[in-house]
Amino acid sequence: MSCIRKLSIKVPKQVNIEIKKNLIQVVGPEGHLTLKIPKEINIIFKNRLITFEKTYETKLASEKYGLIRTKLAKMIRGVYNISHLGKLPIKVPKQVNIEIKKKLIQVVGPEGKLTLKIPKEINIILNRCGITVSKTEKTKGAHTKSKVIRKRLRNMIRGVRKKFEHKLLMYGISYFARCWGTNQVRLYIGFTNTFTYTIPEGIQVFLADHKLVWDGKIIIIKGCDKEKVDLFASRVLATPPPVPVVVPFRSDMVNSTYTGMFTHRYA
Repeated sequence: MSCIRKLSIKVPKQVNIEIKKNLIQVVGPEGHLTLKIPKEINIIFKNRLITFEKTYETKLASEKYGLIRTKLAKMIRGVYNISHLGKLPIKVPKQVNIEIKKKLIQVVGPEGKLTLKIPKEINIILNRCGITVSKTEKTKGAHTKSKVIRKRLRNMIRGVRKKFEHKLLMYGISYFARCWGTNQVRLYIGFTNTFTYTIPEGIQVFLADHKLVWDGKIIIIKGCDKEKVDLFASRVLATPPPVPVVVPFRSDMVNSTYTGMFTHRYA
């Protein structure tokens, strides 16, 4: 880390740097930002390179040296187009077909097909380079929606080629799971009643034994839609553990190692 801090920062041609006493201003096509420079740090801008020097050799100066360098690097990326990955096109493989009908986009691949509704603030263009997501309005809501739509489209293209997968390990004495019917999973984890989860449409659930963990079971969740797979896996993971049985204190427990209340927790 200390070697990285000593490296100078390259400034693109589209970005201008102005240093006035203890203030540095970064101006680019996306806006301008200012940063206050502490007295322990000296900044030199020459030949499109920013170098840093410490005026005092103290622990505080070295800490501020690293902070100022990282902040300035993020500022340059922010005012320039480097950090805006949402404007880059999404590559479409040969096995995937995409159809755009008004405000609906359909992605078809070897593993299935997915559809997505496009908001009115977002415009999608399909060409040889891939899919580009752009904004029709310059608002904060349109900016956030463009990022979400781009990420969802990228996950859809990945999912129809190769399904997303989650593997959950369940282990414990007499713990097991069963697929009930075609769209339900039941967990038996020590309660008198079972936990039943309805499998969403487009999701597949498989059960297997773990080879390394004794009495361990693996729940495999697969699907093209990443949101559905993640949501169903989080619901299964949120299954509460068995509640400990609390027995009131009795006089015959005096010789035991427990005091006050005797508790027993399931394995």
